[in-house]
Amino acid sequence: MMENLAPWTPSGIFMASTLGVSAIEYAPYQFLSLFNILLAYVFAFTGIAVFKATKQESANAATIAQE
Repeated sequence: MMENLAPWTPSGIFMASTLGVSAIEYAPYQFLSLFNILLAYVFAFTGIAVFKATKQESANAATIAQE
């Protein structure tokens, strides 16, 4: 997510050449990407939008993995 802001990475070069702006000029538009990092941590710590497997689903997955 942060790769677009580094001008020496392939995606940073692509953004700079396609949009015709430097990484610093493009940085304010990266707000959503930066916000998603924070939101992922909030969801992980609070358990929001985290789907938990039941015991039966865990047993099925273990059986499949052993085959």
